[in-house]
Amino acid sequence: MVQRGEYRADLYYRINVVSIFLPPLRERRSDIPPLVNHFIERFNQENRRQLKVTPEAMKVLTSCYWPGNVRELENCIERTATMVQGDLIRDLAFPCRNNRCLTQTLHFLDKADAVAAAAAARGAKGPQIAAAIQMARADAVGAVL
Repeated sequence: MVQRGEYRADLYYRINVVSIFLPPLRERRSDIPPLVNHFIERFNQENRRQLKVTPEAMKVLTSCYWPGNVRELENCIERTATMVQGDLIRDLAFPCRNNRCLTQTLHFLDKADAVAAAAAARGAKGPQIAAAIQMARADAVGAVL
């Protein structure tokens, strides 16, 4: 970056004292349970709840791909904790299937399907547009489920 002139050399050398390589969360699956417990404890304190994660739910979380790393895990836990009814977060509380998190599923949706639905909607009018949108939504939900 410095050689390409994208970053000032004096700032780079000032902050580049120690380099730390941290592999992605999907390569550090043993870190997931302590992180989940930390996020649940913090959520419980902030919201006066007493949520717990079942072992089956923890298995789902450790199986996810986590392209967004720790921040994505944190958001997933907070979203699920907010939406869950009762004091137990179970495996069914997560929108996952076949050990794939929702984010990974969305990343691998066939882009051609989305483009085809948009093209169909472009040439349609009124009720046809609504039908094309509904069909695209159904396809996306079906891919997730």
